[in-house]
Amino acid sequence: MADQLTEEQIAEFQEAFQLFAGDELEDLTEEQIEELREWQAHCDELRSEWNEEDSLMQHLRQLHGSGARLLGEAEDGPIIAPLTSIEVELEVLDIAVLARFTQCFVNPTDELLDVTYAFPVLPSASVTHLDAQIGERVIVGRVVEKQAARAQFQEARTERKAAALLEKAAGDLMHLKLGQVDPGETVLVRLDMTMELQNQSDGQFRVALPMIVDPRYPLRPDVWTTEAMEDFAATQEASQGPGTGSFSFTAQVQMPSPVLRICSPSHPEMACHLDGSQAFASLALTTMPQRELVLSINISKPLEQRCWMH
Repeated sequence: MADQLTEEQIAEFQEAFQLFAGDELEDLTEEQIEELREWQAHCDELRSEWNEEDSLMQHLRQLHGSGARLLGEAEDGPIIAPLTSIEVELEVLDIAVLARFTQCFVNPTDELLDVTYAFPVLPSASVTHLDAQIGERVIVGRVVEKQAARAQFQEARTERKAAALLEKAAGDLMHLKLGQVDPGETVLVRLDMTMELQNQSDGQFRVALPMIVDPRYPLRPDVWTTEAMEDFAATQEASQGPGTGSFSFTAQVQMPSPVLRICSPSHPEMACHLDGSQAFASLALTTMPQRELVLSINISKPLEQRCWMH
């Protein structure tokens, strides 16, 4: 309940009870007085828990700072490896979208690190490929049952082998773990995902890529299951901000009829070019976007109903 009652609310309840008891306090039975004491002790416990939780959140913000990063554990405590750059490449064919995300980090320490990284994704997107280049080593992902994947990752760490583990958390977050990152090494994480354009009728389409994770409430679940704790940790990690590394975006579009317009309502500075049924868009920023990236496409003819076969 500490995430449901604020300190001010607890104080108001105490004041109301004292006003209610008033001069009749001396008329209370021993049982009622004991209930009052238990209630006051419970309020004190709630206040202590609430303050402890608030202090923990402040510590996490001070420790993690703002922005995407790899988080690792060294002998002297937590280590932060900031995001240095991210590239997003879209290939759009009809309403199908293939998105490749390339994130670059550097281990800033002289120690071997095991690190984690959380970032937002569209809930409807599907991961089709993952590889991580750690120095000269390249790790290629494959789909494995969750517990088996965790066991394999732990085994690789124990043997001091480079390893990666990607899991979905909280519905719209991906949580990546990398093992055995050597001192000063550059880490390139490439993630391919498929999704669909949103058909807004009359030949208008839209895709929105999440770049940030807003703080979420309540701050913690009612029951601390293992899954809830993992989702909570991933959400807190991802909600620290999009980071300050450089950002680039490109999109190549191929539609079944001439493209009349392509633009970004969220980033009007995006450069766009039309060429019949093809279109191109690009954007380069010195820092990460502070909001989702939206791409809008208008074509001359509305799409007919169809299905994909493979």
